[in-house]
Amino acid sequence: MAAPVPFRPLPVDLDDVRYELGPDSRRRPDVPPGRTVELRLDDSAVYPGTTRRVWLHVPAGLDTDADPATPAGSADPAGLLVFQDGWWYLDPEGDVRGGIVLDNLVHDGAIPPTIGVFVDPGVFPDLIDPTARKNRNAEYDAADDR
Repeated sequence: MAAPVPFRPLPVDLDDVRYELGPDSRRRPDVPPGRTVELRLDDSAVYPGTTRRVWLHVPAGLDTDADPATPAGSADPAGLLVFQDGWWYLDPEGDVRGGIVLDNLVHDGAIPPTIGVFVDPGVFPDLIDPTARKNRNAEYDAADDR
């Protein structure tokens, strides 16, 4: 049975709000770490001129040399979980630590083997102004078909 979580409204100013890490967000010595690969995508057809970083996190136990989508000894394909604002969710020293959480949950059998895809929003690498470089609002908040 799931434990109830009481509602607590968030403060108006979130500058000093931090997540409290739970046990699944901490690396455990009995859990083999997965493998994370970083990619850089420089050819967006939807947002020309942007570049972005993407990380693939594959939990231990998935044989990426055979069929990366099928766990060893299983007929079922691996799950897929996609995170926007990728590095913020993946950073092993950050507030969420998504790769560590995936490793722990897969190892415990709480979720099936699941590959994490962590996608950062695009940036315009040739622009110097840090605000103008970011394309996050256009990619995440626009109400269009892109």
